[in-house]
Amino acid sequence: MSHLLSLREEIKKNNSSLLDIAMVITSGREEDARDLRQDGVERMLTYEHRYKPGTKMLNWAFIIMRNLFFNKCAMKRKEQNLLQPVENIDELPGKKLTPRAIDMNRILECMQELPDNQKVALELSYDGYSGKDISEILNIPWGSVRSRIYYARKKLMNKLEEEK
Repeated sequence: MSHLLSLREEIKKNNSSLLDIAMVITSGREEDARDLRQDGVERMLTYEHRYKPGTKMLNWAFIIMRNLFFNKCAMKRKEQNLLQPVENIDELPGKKLTPRAIDMNRILECMQELPDNQKVALELSYDGYSGKDISEILNIPWGSVRSRIYYARKKLMNKLEEEK
């Protein structure tokens, strides 16, 4: 077996590959990809103690950058909702929970129970990505994307039906 590299050595060795991964995740937006790579490397170094020599660093990096990207998208969505003008004080978030808001909260709770591969595909679909884009981001065949979304929706519907 060849000499195992430390995480820092792996990062230096694979710097261009990390940018390639970030470019796929950000759909080719170079500035966003560079930011994502930087954030990903920072996160990897923060959790360096969890890295085991011999681990496929690029796979680990992909998961970290993918999660960072999803979290950033979710934060942007929340910021956009918070910045919407409010006509009536009663419409402020937290002021009054409508049945629809309660249902949406329950759906989000149920989504957390889904397997990660299904949850990620469903979240990307909800964010407006096409099946082709999702397959490129996750580096899986388009049919697998459709299958993951189908089963995620089916599990969500079954879970919500059980509660009624």
